[in-house]
Amino acid sequence: MVNRDAQYAHQGIIGLRKGGELKKLAIAIIPLLVLALVFGAIGCKKAATPSPSPSPSPSPSPSPTLTLTPTPTTGALFLSVTQPQDQSVVNTASITISGRTIHGAVVSVSLNDSIYIPSVDNNGYFTISVPLDEGPNLIEVIASDYYGNQKSVNISIIYTT
Repeated sequence: MVNRDAQYAHQGIIGLRKGGELKKLAIAIIPLLVLALVFGAIGCKKAATPSPSPSPSPSPSPSPTLTLTPTPTTGALFLSVTQPQDQSVVNTASITISGRTIHGAVVSVSLNDSIYIPSVDNNGYFTISVPLDEGPNLIEVIASDYYGNQKSVNISIIYTT
């Protein structure tokens, strides 16, 4: 019975992968997970750990409380992909994707059923190198802000050997 359940679950995943639904699901979930991590950190407190003392002494002062508060982004969400140019033909097996968005945004790069998450610096710049398949490669870059807004750019790259 367990093997049959595992077989059905595996077939379900294969069906999602073949239909491209897994990619869409992952792209939709990643920004939500990041926001959940940020909001989940609100109210986290550093636990005080008293140290044992061999003799009576004055009470130790309480440890400082650590509270993480997310910072809303300023300005309207935008996404600019500066590299590579759309419809480029390349002869290397990987390509660097660079661009800019607002500070605090989360950027995801989707390519050939894989998702890559580049770091976004304090000025909103991001860069990541991704592998290409031989032939046409459709790259989707998505920026998501603190409020759940999204901007996307699609780029087509052709890799020839």
